[in-house]
Amino acid sequence: MTFLEKVRAEIINRQMVSAGETVAVALSGGIDSMSLVFALKKLGGELGIKVCAVNVEHGIRGETSKRDSAFVRSYCDGEGIPLFSFERDVLTLAGDGGMSVEECAREVRYQIFAELIKSRACDKVALAHHADDAAETVFMRVLRGTGLRGLSGLRSVRDGVYIRPFLCVTKAGIAGFAEENRLPFVEDETNADSGYSRNFIRNEVFPLIETRYRGFASALIRLSENAAELDGYLAGQAEKYIERQANNTVRLREEALGLPYISKIALDACFAFFGAAQDIERRHAVELRKLSNAANGATLDMPFGIRAAKEYGFITFFKPASGGADDGAPTFSSACGGAVSFDKALEDGGVKNLDGKYILRIERVSGFEKPPKASIAARTLCLDRGKLPKTAVIRTMRCGDVFCKLGGGTKKLCDYFTDIKIEKRLRPTVPLVADASSNEVFAVVGVEIADCVAVGKDTRGGDIIRLSRDI
Repeated sequence: MTFLEKVRAEIINRQMVSAGETVAVALSGGIDSMSLVFALKKLGGELGIKVCAVNVEHGIRGETSKRDSAFVRSYCDGEGIPLFSFERDVLTLAGDGGMSVEECAREVRYQIFAELIKSRACDKVALAHHADDAAETVFMRVLRGTGLRGLSGLRSVRDGVYIRPFLCVTKAGIAGFAEENRLPFVEDETNADSGYSRNFIRNEVFPLIETRYRGFASALIRLSENAAELDGYLAGQAEKYIERQANNTVRLREEALGLPYISKIALDACFAFFGAAQDIERRHAVELRKLSNAANGATLDMPFGIRAAKEYGFITFFKPASGGADDGAPTFSSACGGAVSFDKALEDGGVKNLDGKYILRIERVSGFEKPPKASIAARTLCLDRGKLPKTAVIRTMRCGDVFCKLGGGTKKLCDYFTDIKIEKRLRPTVPLVADASSNEVFAVVGVEIADCVAVGKDTRGGDIIRLSRDI
């Protein structure tokens, strides 16, 4: 199998791209990235993709760095490859941020890649990491005391947008491909500087180990593949305990916290839901286990602006919004400006939020041979308008509210919410039909109506009102 056939098979087998997508190659001008952009351009027609390039001039190597970026521009112009060019002062940024130059350069590149993807300038970013890079990465992580996920090494596809088509080939294979196709490239003189951690491992450690243990790099790759397989299985098990929800929350079943490795993977996945890439620390996991033993409604502030809440067998993660409900959605009251007359809402067909979208709909019902029955399981509720007082309004809960549920039995509204397991942070968002002059609640919209306004045999057809809410 030729070099190009290996790369094509890797792309297809790993489902790295789809027809019609634009792939941006991270192009430094070195032999690896130049070979990658050439290979993808060759395969572009067959794969149905468009190829562009992105170059970041880090300002680390002065005029040499600028020369390399100029080389990339010249090559792309000559080959008709669209190029996105950026300049960043990484030395200054690294000093200000307290990071190493290597870490800062990587952070800067990925910020730029993310911006390109967000702006739809490209669909995928192709990185030129190869098998030797993968082995070096695993070794570096071992030195840092990595866990199973770190041993998994470089992923062929990460986050659905970063692809590495060259992980199936070695550095020597790339060199042969470049020579065969007479590809131009530039040499980064810092590659010979063993003052950088990766260069030290590449230039000194690996060659020394290989003198006694032939195939050492290949062994590391096999270790990485085995770790990735096991990690993938455990990640699948962890997913069984996670529920991602539409209202920008994610829930973790409490029992997952008692499973040592599963809990770590699950917690990482919950944080990744909010775009928090870093793993949480052990102490945070300990605090979450304490939270699971607290009372329902107890909360805990976590890193990255995330809050955790104990809620009926789950730990729910969400980001509070200033001036709104804890789940990030505006409260019903703030969205509609406070209490709304029921008659006015009926006339308007419901209540809308500030964006003009219905929070709930209210309409008269006609044509029923038998009056529809209300149900606690119904998203759509019906009530008898003739049994509502003229002072009925649409509002949210207030201190002292009481509710006589369908079938009888009056309770404080807060106790009723507890019985039906509506989380404390969501209670201020639930619309109510209530009396403006008292604390009597006639309907918890989307949940249940009060016994006193239920549709019955004595209900006139024109008095049947339907309430509906998407929840």
